[in-house]
Amino acid sequence: MATIKLTSYNCLVGADVQPESSSTTTLYPKVCRNVDQFKAWQRSRHWLEMNPNTNGVQCSVCAEVKRLGIHNEPGQHNESEFVEGTVKMKDAKTLLKKIDKHRNSAMHVKCVTLLEIRSLLKQ
Repeated sequence: MATIKLTSYNCLVGADVQPESSSTTTLYPKVCRNVDQFKAWQRSRHWLEMNPNTNGVQCSVCAEVKRLGIHNEPGQHNESEFVEGTVKMKDAKTLLKKIDKHRNSAMHVKCVTLLEIRSLLKQ
């Protein structure tokens, strides 16, 4: 069974995954050359990670907000594939474009803001 290191915010874009090697449990999208390519994407997208249950890439921020039920506005369903891990892309370039489009989406920006406010209120 594969394990995933979770960051404070966890987000999802579906794709088949491959283990880095038989000796490790790191997952990455099948369309990536290797785990290093996926890790490079994650460096500037801290919310991007693999979901071992769906074998997809996940937006941790949007998934957390959905889990908490604190954001339910019209248009939110348009980004559900990033929460549920159902995005399937044919190559790494297309997947990265989709991820970056999500990063700039109104829903993602709103989710980041909501979690930041929530974090401040907990202090």
